[in-house]
Amino acid sequence: MVDLQALILSKSPKGQSQRAGNDEVRAQLAAMGDDGVAPRHCIHYFFARRWTLKRSPRQDVIEYVKELGFTVQDSDKNCVMFDTTSTVVGEEFDQLTDDLHAFGQTNGWTYDGWECAVIGPSEDEEAA
Repeated sequence: MVDLQALILSKSPKGQSQRAGNDEVRAQLAAMGDDGVAPRHCIHYFFARRWTLKRSPRQDVIEYVKELGFTVQDSDKNCVMFDTTSTVVGEEFDQLTDDLHAFGQTNGWTYDGWECAVIGPSEDEEAA
């Protein structure tokens, strides 16, 4: 069952890797009975860095995330919001967020993490 009231946002705290931020969010999910394994709607964000001499055009960011299989939900000159349906655990997810972070660092954008709905135990599991 999806708890649409409880959205989780992952940001890399200063001095921590994106994976550490992912782990913190997964710990929050686990505290609410969600192991992160079930595929769910997951929204990711890039924000333009204000004080940089080198920033790739927004269209380059959009093309990059589309190449990775994301759907662009919204964008303006300073933000690109994109989403997919995926699990939020495992090496593949962590590598993806590392790649997004690295792309942002290289191209004058900040990967600001992801958010997803909490998926609690299924009704079958609750009855057991």
